[in-house]
Amino acid sequence: MFKYISKLIILTLLLFIFVSFFDARILTTKFIEVSQINDPKPIVIFVVILSLLNIFIRPILKLLTLPFTCMTLGLFTLVINLIIVMGAEYFVDGFKFTGIWQAFIFSIAFSILSNFIDFILKEDKKN
Repeated sequence: MFKYISKLIILTLLLFIFVSFFDARILTTKFIEVSQINDPKPIVIFVVILSLLNIFIRPILKLLTLPFTCMTLGLFTLVINLIIVMGAEYFVDGFKFTGIWQAFIFSIAFSILSNFIDFILKEDKKN
């Protein structure tokens, strides 16, 4: 339980930094539109809903799309990640991606970060 809560806190902080970085218009592309950048509420709700969808909906989607995943040698998992991210976006007011490609890139980056955090938290338990 501690691992799950600490992972949610870390992912929320990383997402807040990510949104702040892109909202500062350092890059010309705006990936995410948050209603108020100083209000962390939409970001926290997005991360919680995303984690709940990953816990409950993702296994069902993986089971239903197993033939596609096998035919594409696992690349269809990227589509499942996109569906989960777009589903979480749908449920959160004030948190919108500017396009589907931005959501796709975000889903890949968020998946990599999530796996990295899992790896770090597992390493801490072994020592």
